[in-house]
Amino acid sequence: MQLASRVEPALDGITSAVSTLKQFDNQQNHVFRVLVNEIGLTKLQPLVEQDGSLGNISIEFTMVPNNEEDLLQSLSMQQADLAIDIHYPQVNGYLKQPLIEDELVLIARKGHPRINGSVTEAQYYHEKHITFRMRRTRLYTADYFTKSPLKQRKVSAECDSLMTICVLVSGSDCVGSTSRDFANQFADSFQLQVLEQPFEILPMQQYMIWHKRTDLNSAHQWLRDKIQQYMKKSKVG
Repeated sequence: MQLASRVEPALDGITSAVSTLKQFDNQQNHVFRVLVNEIGLTKLQPLVEQDGSLGNISIEFTMVPNNEEDLLQSLSMQQADLAIDIHYPQVNGYLKQPLIEDELVLIARKGHPRINGSVTEAQYYHEKHITFRMRRTRLYTADYFTKSPLKQRKVSAECDSLMTICVLVSGSDCVGSTSRDFANQFADSFQLQVLEQPFEILPMQQYMIWHKRTDLNSAHQWLRDKIQQYMKKSKVG
């Protein structure tokens, strides 16, 4: 193990040095594999499919693993080229870059008998909630992105998909929490009100995460630049 820990940084350095000598050509066949959360997936996948400039490049998306160890191993073993998520690992050997900032909102169906345009703290605790437990932190979204601890809520259902929250909220008098961009993207489809949270919230920051071995690799640099372009386009759209 000690020998491996000394050899790996040297091998990473050799890999990085060789990679910088190669120029990336998108006319050559290449498949990039990106680990992504649901918010990133709904933004990026349609833009990739509409992009006529990719040449012979394919970008395949897979949901981020439930635990951090699997995510790190996927990047280290080159089973994935890049990860996009809200929670990033604070581990040596991996790099991160802020990608896009969002914020937490509350959603309720249009025509809700008690909610129309805004929600008070009392109403928030009075209503039943459709909750979302984040994959790796195992915290509820609302607890993770509010500055002060929340009281116990009345839970109707717990989901592992933001889309499922939209479906359940649209068909009931329950409320749910999600990102503003995600809520705005599907508000018309599901006839949802997008409401401010009745609490002070923290920014919802998305990060790109990659192994430092690939930092200077021209293909990986191209991929990271492309993902940034897509995210900027999604904000304009």
